[in-house]
Amino acid sequence: MNPSVQLFSIIAIIIVIVLFFFHRYRVRLRKKLEALIEERTKKIQEEQATAEKAMLEAEKQREIAERANILKTELLNIVAHDLKSPLITVKMMSKIILDQVDKDSALANYAADIFSTAQRMHNLVNEILESATIENGLLSLNKKPVDISQLAELVVMDNRISAQQKEQKIIFTPSEAILVSADDERLREVMDNLINNAIKYSDLRKGIWVTVSKLDDIARFEVRDEGPGLTEEDNRKVFGKFQKLSAQPTAGEPSAGLGLSIVKQLIEMHGGKVWVKSEFGKGSTFVIELPIIK
Repeated sequence: MNPSVQLFSIIAIIIVIVLFFFHRYRVRLRKKLEALIEERTKKIQEEQATAEKAMLEAEKQREIAERANILKTELLNIVAHDLKSPLITVKMMSKIILDQVDKDSALANYAADIFSTAQRMHNLVNEILESATIENGLLSLNKKPVDISQLAELVVMDNRISAQQKEQKIIFTPSEAILVSADDERLREVMDNLINNAIKYSDLRKGIWVTVSKLDDIARFEVRDEGPGLTEEDNRKVFGKFQKLSAQPTAGEPSAGLGLSIVKQLIEMHGGKVWVKSEFGKGSTFVIELPIIK
């Protein structure tokens, strides 16, 4: 056989063998890829099914939580309303006793204690009802232009007697007229809560600084005290409902743990924000910011 023909035949055979093995490799590779795709597709489907199941379960739990919250709110409303009338009666009766007996008698002391206790419970009932009303979206604000500096001065005057009873001094720093769009009664309630808290949690003969200022298009109201301050844990939960903080009122004043929660809800309804700057052992500063009317 011609050497050239023989070489060509050998090359042809080699090419055929290479093509054969390449074809087999492609077939195996394709099957492997198909199996891999099938396995991956199955895994994705399983993950999707798991995710869908988790979403359905989460939705179910959310609905259960919502129903429980509605039930809790309705129950609180019923209890609060049922308590309100008898508490008013207790307050009235104890006041009548106080007006008719000797002020220095034991009976007068008992009547005064009854009145004070009923008043604390009445305040708690009112806070519960207000919080529930806000949560259910049933509270509407009667907004109008309000001079926040003038309103703050009125609230400071309202709290001076409480401060004097603990020999505390409220230092008020007013500003020029600053107008914000607000429900003056609700904003007054917020300011009163913060100043009252400063009095409540500060020791005798301490100072409380109330400041109103303007920062660009923002009105700022601040209350700084010389109280015990807040721990890191306190800072995380200070605006939560029914929260008990490490600090306690210094003269045994009542605290339901709802006031600051209501403050936060009311300020956010006004389009503002509230926060606290505090370090344990160094007092606290509560800050409110509201947009100024341009």
